[in-house]
Amino acid sequence: MLISLLVSRRKGAPASRRASRRLFSSVSAIALAAIGAVAAGSVADAQSQPLAVEQGSSQAVADASAQPASNEREAQTRLAQARKRAKETGDRQSLRELAATLEEIGAARTAAEDFAGARAAYEESLPIRREAAKDKSDVAAQRELAICIDRLGDARGQLGDRAGAFAAYSEEVAVDRARAANPTDAEATGDLANALSALGVAETQAGDRAGALAAFRESMEIARAEAKAHEDSDALRQLALSLNNYGDALQQTGERAGALVAYQESFAIRRDRAANADDAQAQSDLAASYDKIGDAKSNAGDSAGALAAYEDALTIRRDGVKRRGDAAALSELSLSLETIGVARARAGDAAGALAAVEENVTVARALAKEKGDEQTLRGLAIALSNLGDARAKTNDAAGALAAYEESLKARRARAKEHPGAAAQTDISTILNRIGDAQRQVGDKRAALAAYEEDLAVERELAKDKTDVEAQRDVEATLNKIGETKAAEGDAAGALAAYQESLAVAQGLARTAPGPDAEADLSFIVVRLGDWSYDLLTARKFALALAASEAALAATPDATWMQVNRAHALMFLGRVDEARALYLANRGKKTIGDKLWENVVREDFADLRKAGLSHPLMSEVAAAFAASN
Repeated sequence: MLISLLVSRRKGAPASRRASRRLFSSVSAIALAAIGAVAAGSVADAQSQPLAVEQGSSQAVADASAQPASNEREAQTRLAQARKRAKETGDRQSLRELAATLEEIGAARTAAEDFAGARAAYEESLPIRREAAKDKSDVAAQRELAICIDRLGDARGQLGDRAGAFAAYSEEVAVDRARAANPTDAEATGDLANALSALGVAETQAGDRAGALAAFRESMEIARAEAKAHEDSDALRQLALSLNNYGDALQQTGERAGALVAYQESFAIRRDRAANADDAQAQSDLAASYDKIGDAKSNAGDSAGALAAYEDALTIRRDGVKRRGDAAALSELSLSLETIGVARARAGDAAGALAAVEENVTVARALAKEKGDEQTLRGLAIALSNLGDARAKTNDAAGALAAYEESLKARRARAKEHPGAAAQTDISTILNRIGDAQRQVGDKRAALAAYEEDLAVERELAKDKTDVEAQRDVEATLNKIGETKAAEGDAAGALAAYQESLAVAQGLARTAPGPDAEADLSFIVVRLGDWSYDLLTARKFALALAASEAALAATPDATWMQVNRAHALMFLGRVDEARALYLANRGKKTIGDKLWENVVREDFADLRKAGLSHPLMSEVAAAFAASN
């Protein structure tokens, strides 16, 4: 019985963390690196990230004592000297210098992406800052404490310690609230707005949308009051930033109309500030607002309005490249090109999407050549894989394959310089795409080689048994290996791959139950069921029996699978077992409420058409007729 005739089968791999990244990527690392966004995967407004990490925000720009060191060795020398002075004198000033030096090292380590080292430095500085801040009359000490806590929260967040980051930002808000009550602390109110934004992001990541909305709303209200009181450019820019954060929070809670209103108010402020075409920051902010409005319209189903907004952002960013031509301008242009590519693809304009992606590859090459750092190199690799996806959508399988292979080369080079799980995940992702593309061009052997190399990488990643998505990636790739080997005629090899995939799926169903695990298990069971029937028509009866029994072991109640098992037993000469199975299931319902007898009769007819017949068929059909 071919179950796929009755149940829609899932194409390709199960959706998983890395599988999802095999789809058309919306934002690459290069687009995010230079403009300050912290996470790929959405059309991000870099200016709408937490204010505490915004350039130009009051608390993000710390005093000179906390700026990154020119090099770690110099900072360590100063640290040793500061420790010595603090130990010898123990006075307030020497301890303050020690804390400042530790924070300098923390900032340098953050710049070098050594977040664990940065966290250690800030955690050592924090008790010193807390002790100094016990003197509530020392306004500077209060602010230094808030800055240290903020940076510690950032470091914890970069390390995936969401609870620790949340705790830090919560404490920072409490410190800044107390500071804001002091009329002599001129910077406290702005700092509180920044801290609330950081807390809002932490609450969003924790799934507390209501808490996030409240934090962003309060931050916006503070920024609005500051803008009204001061009416200067910086205050208005902060208000625009806060409005975007608030709009994001409204989107998260499903209040799309309110989000659009917030984005449009922010846009109006930025449009006025952008009247000066030579103000690069104002132009950048205005382009980001166009992106926000585009996102809101896209979420509301207004694809045409969204695309128009994205095109306006693209125009501004093209002009920025002409005027400035620096890496930041190129990065922002890359962001727009990727956004436009996605929007055009969604609108069904495959050719327009391809043009945007091709231009973005050119931009990515320029960025990688100019900067050559890890983020721009990864950005080029992602841009190339996006190019492969876009070419695949225009049925250019050979062109897609060429882009994927160039992306793999870039990813391997990055992995040599920056080894680790993230780099290996990137390699795994593109190897899977290459395997798919090789199958599209008909080179099954090359496809199998790509999948098998991918599987080896995934097995290493899956050694971390707590990483459920890594286990799912192994299961998905084993499925593809099984399909490819089956198409190559290696039925035994295909069965081994399917059986291992099934074992992984069963394990996940036990250890990580849920809709994804159920869907994965169902997929491989259906695949084995379909394939067992294919094996029958190919006269590979023993393998057909093994495939059907493997599926039945996972889902013993799958009556439809017993049909294929009975067929296999019959053709293997195990007639008594087959007869008993055919007759025992009379009157039972299979998939789609079809009676067992009707399914068996239909299969007998199809098998005869395929040149397969057995005397038991007539006997069983007669028994069915007699029982009716």
